[in-house]
Amino acid sequence: MFANDYEWYLYGGLPLLEEPVSAAPDSRSIGTFGVYPSGSINQPPLGFSDIFLPTGITSYTAYGGYVSAPSENLGFCFGDLRAADFGPIYFAPNNESMNADVESATFIQLSQMDTEPTWRNESVPSSVPIRADAQIIWLPISEQGVLVAIGGVINPQYSNILQADNQTTAIQGVSALSPGPHPILQY
Repeated sequence: MFANDYEWYLYGGLPLLEEPVSAAPDSRSIGTFGVYPSGSINQPPLGFSDIFLPTGITSYTAYGGYVSAPSENLGFCFGDLRAADFGPIYFAPNNESMNADVESATFIQLSQMDTEPTWRNESVPSSVPIRADAQIIWLPISEQGVLVAIGGVINPQYSNILQADNQTTAIQGVSALSPGPHPILQY
C-alpha cells in the first residue's frame, strides 16, 4: 500500500483463491481510498474507487519492498515476484501456475499522489540483486531523500510458507536506492 495524508493506493499483493474461481481483476486495476477531497477535514470523504495503472505496470505482483514518503507524496516498490506467465496470482498452494514465484526486476515509483498520480516502472540494474520481502525505508536526507533496502531473499524459489521448508535461500544485506533518475546503488 502507498499512502499520503489523504489517500491510499492498494498496489499488488496476493488475494486468497476462493472456490468457485471468479474472474481475476484486471492486471492494471488497483483500489484506492480517499479521505478528504480538498485536504480539509470539513469535506466528506471520497471513499473507495478503482483506478487503472499505465501500460507497462501490473498489479499482479507480490512480496515487493514497499514504502511511502507521505510528506513528499511519493511511494516506491523495489523488487517483487510475479507468475511465470505474467498472469493473475493468488495464494493457492496447490496450484503452482498461480504462484508469484518469478523474480521481477522492477522499481515502481508513484509520485504526485496529492494532485495527479504519476506511475513509473524502471528496471533495476543487473548489478543489484533482486530480492523478495525486503524492507524498504525512506530517509529524508539529500535533495530527494534516500531509499534503503534491508534484507530480503535473493533467488527465492518459493512463494508461500508451505513450500519454504524445502528451499535454500540467501539473505542479502543493505542496498541504497535513489528515488530520482539516478541509478540504484548497492552497499
